[in-house]
Amino acid sequence: MQQSAWTILENKLKNALMLAGDRVHITLIPDIPVKNTTPYLQYATSGTSLVCELHLSQPSQDISARCTTINTSLGWERQRGSNIEVYSRHLLLPTYSSAYVSLAAQSIHILRDILQISEPTSLTYYAWRAPEELEDGRYYSAEEVDELDEGEDPLEVDLGIEMASRRPELL
Repeated sequence: MQQSAWTILENKLKNALMLAGDRVHITLIPDIPVKNTTPYLQYATSGTSLVCELHLSQPSQDISARCTTINTSLGWERQRGSNIEVYSRHLLLPTYSSAYVSLAAQSIHILRDILQISEPTSLTYYAWRAPEELEDGRYYSAEEVDELDEGEDPLEVDLGIEMASRRPELL
């Protein structure tokens, strides 16, 4: 039996999130025309947590209504600003593999059923590993500063979809 394209993306996303190290950001960007805005899902890892955020600029009533399901039944938190809604889900790390499975499945639900993306080929991704930052109040020698991780931008991730040309906040 052949797996659907959504199932393949779900498995690849789960694996990518499980393997993502500290300071890794992965953003899924739908290729859908919405009035001057692009909704996107972004994952950010730190040493202690994984945060997934759905960013909706000027969401339509229809999309806002569909987002209520993730807010109420799946434990996502909603923040509203002027012209933007952000739904977020936080996982404390380390966590069980089942938590990654659940987050990947919820992400596919958001993309396919809430944003109504017809197929994964209508998505691109952008990933990067942020530079390591200096800790406040700590003295660093020149050698220690030189040894800090400079990060990687862009960062290739095997999701089976194309990489976007730039970060979503720059689109």
